[in-house]
Amino acid sequence: MSDTSFLFGSAPPTSISANTAETSATLPAWLQDYTRGLMGKSVQVAGEAYTPYTGDRIADQTALQTQANQNVIGQQGSWQPGMNFAGDKSFNQVGNYMNPYISAVNQNVATLGQRNLSENLLPQVNSTFTGAGQFGSTRNADFTNRAVRDANESILNTQNQNLNTGYNQAVQAFQNDATRAGNVANMSTQLGYQDAGMLSQVGQTEQGLQQQGLDLAYQDFQNQINYPKANMQFLNEMMRGLPANMAQQYPTSSTVTAPQTISPLQAAAQGFAGMRSALAGPATTAQKTTGY
Repeated sequence: MSDTSFLFGSAPPTSISANTAETSATLPAWLQDYTRGLMGKSVQVAGEAYTPYTGDRIADQTALQTQANQNVIGQQGSWQPGMNFAGDKSFNQVGNYMNPYISAVNQNVATLGQRNLSENLLPQVNSTFTGAGQFGSTRNADFTNRAVRDANESILNTQNQNLNTGYNQAVQAFQNDATRAGNVANMSTQLGYQDAGMLSQVGQTEQGLQQQGLDLAYQDFQNQINYPKANMQFLNEMMRGLPANMAQQYPTSSTVTAPQTISPLQAAAQGFAGMRSALAGPATTAQKTTGY
């Protein structure tokens, strides 16, 4: 027979007791502390004052670059004298190229010609007319004058030829020097710029090495300044790498069990229904169909 003692009792039977379970899913305590610490440090770092970089950023020119620049400046106009000389007229310069000994040569020509006249030509003329018994005659005088004239013409022709040859040689020498001077002026300028360019390249190499050192120092400074931020970014990325359903994977559950509050009348009705079901026994097929 069924137990009916619960009908007027103060506590419901076990069969009708209700358990109420409340479960809340929250982040684990360690993850909450982690997040709070990260946010607090972020606020602290964001409030730091700007730290300027006091080191040099651009490498100065090296001594070789300065020297190269000065050499280039010094080369300006260095070609002008040679080009001026090369472009000058020959008659302005030829006197400087005349053989300094040409006057002595011509003087010697005159001396030798006069000596030949007095020692050879005139004695021969006089000897010829003396042998013919016509010394002192008009014909003798005519031949003597011709000998003097021919000797002088020969002397002058030789001197003029010497002067002409000397002039032509002087002009040719000037032209050779003018061409050479122009080439030297051009070559000197080109070589000067080439030397300056090589110095500049070496200087640029030195400056580049210095610039690398300055860039490295600046990068180290930036790394030092950004070190706290980089750490926070790393920690933030680590947190972002956690599964999105962290709360479901690491739930924090709390269960509260309490008896369900029901009135005595509800308890009696439930008990009466239970007794009726027990006394009736199994229902027949017809009863199941009709409900009776």
